Amino acid sequence: MHHVRRAGAVRWAGVLGQMVTGNPLRGLGARRRSRAFGRGFAESEQAEPQVGLEHEFVIRREGRAVDFRTLIAGLPIPGTRLDPGDRFAHRTVSGLALTCDGAEAEYVAPPVPLAPGFTDELAEWAGTGGSLLAELLPDHEVEGVSTHLSVSVEPRLGHRVAQRFARTFAPPLMLLLDGEDSDGLLVRPRAGRVELGGD
Repeated sequence: MHHVRRAGAVRWAGVLGQMVTGNPLRGLGARRRSRAFGRGFAESEQAEPQVGLEHEFVIRREGRAVDFRTLIAGLPIPGTRLDPGDRFAHRTVSGLALTCDGAEAEYVAPPVPLAPGFTDELAEWAGTGGSLLAELLPDHEVEGVSTHLSVSVEPRLGHRVAQRFARTFAPPLMLLLDGEDSDGLLVRPRAGRVELGGD
């Protein structure tokens, strides 16, 4: 029996656009605001800001958790293994990357432009990732346990944007992303982006 919980992907998507383009950067000034989301993830520069999506899943069989690292090598994943730094990673034909985060399954969607319609694109990627896992694991239960969003930010503004976001939007985002047993919201600056995570 399949059970794929998309970890709130559709619920938060419409709200995120307003969050990341509004109050978190208010007060930085128009010129600095435009630069804050003017670079892509990592160190590559992008013409427009981008949003990325990651979902992590617990895999169970007959109610017992299964370490996805013991399964992934034997799955007929449509794609190639191109990441020398992650021996579990597969780049699928759809563009998703499927890998392991510890014992959990994880897919990573390619970043999408932060522009009108981006929420629909993220929701489509969430559906694609959930469907892929369900197809690959017909005899397992697949349960979403965490959602991570990354928004491109100029590296020198990462800490400031993360702090402003946490002070301004942490409670509503926790209501959208987190389950009752969650440890809380993750807000952290990374290289060229700010990561938001809930479970």
